[in-house]
Amino acid sequence: MVASAAGDGRRSLLVVDDDSRVRTVVCWQLEAEGYDVREAADGNTAWAGIVTHRPDLIVLDLSLPGLSGLDLLRRLRGGGDPTPVVVLSGRSGEGDRMMGLDLGADDYLSSPSPRASWPPGCGRCSGAAAGTPYPWLRARAP
Repeated sequence: MVASAAGDGRRSLLVVDDDSRVRTVVCWQLEAEGYDVREAADGNTAWAGIVTHRPDLIVLDLSLPGLSGLDLLRRLRGGGDPTPVVVLSGRSGEGDRMMGLDLGADDYLSSPSPRASWPPGCGRCSGAAAGTPYPWLRARAP
């Protein structure tokens, strides 16, 4: 289920992972960083959340029930959706990484990702502030 958002102007993120433990930890860390975080446990719920809530960033696992993470990424990019996507996956092989990036992911982090590299992957996406090295996430044009 996609959780409700505060709607208070914070950057909105959608965390998609079928492992509730990973999802809970990632959501907790990102909420502690001040993000408005929604979550989904499968690809179909994630797609509904994307269409309904238009997140500023998607943190996406590849191995999902229903619509896979790769299929979700194909659907997003095939429809011209520029929403930044950070893949957070247990698939750590170079082939998986390249496939995710080739399909349009903005970054690929292996899960479990050490605290030292998370949430900077997300910080990269929210670096709209001047001077940050990670300017992926920009305010959406009306």
